[in-house]
Amino acid sequence: MSRWLASWNCPIPIESVTRRIEMLQDRAMLQEALLYVIVDRSTEQTMGSICIQRGDLPGRGELSYWLGERYQGRGYAREAVSTMLPLATKHLNLPLIEAGAQIENANSFAVMVRCGMVPGGERLVYAPTRARNELCRFYEWVPST
Repeated sequence: MSRWLASWNCPIPIESVTRRIEMLQDRAMLQEALLYVIVDRSTEQTMGSICIQRGDLPGRGELSYWLGERYQGRGYAREAVSTMLPLATKHLNLPLIEAGAQIENANSFAVMVRCGMVPGGERLVYAPTRARNELCRFYEWVPST
């Protein structure tokens, strides 16, 4: 698991993974989220996941993604995010999508910038895995019209 994950404990029981996937699938059925597994095309090996779901604020989506550590730094996250942003805009009718990461997570910020996201500010976010608030930087994506 990645040291940056804020909401997944390691090791994570299969029941917890199943519940989370089922919850996101339910949201997808209600057109509240898009959830995909990131798979290596040549090996069909699961590498990670990506999700955009409606946020707490109207018209705002929340992007989250994760790649296994051995797949990081190879452009997979950038490909998944750049594909997902316009898809979620169209299917979820979201005029703004944001993603955030802990201040030290330079690799995630590089992905966000490469995908056309712009700085959206900083705020404290509760990280259940560490039972504390952590300062996170957010980036935003607004589709071009």
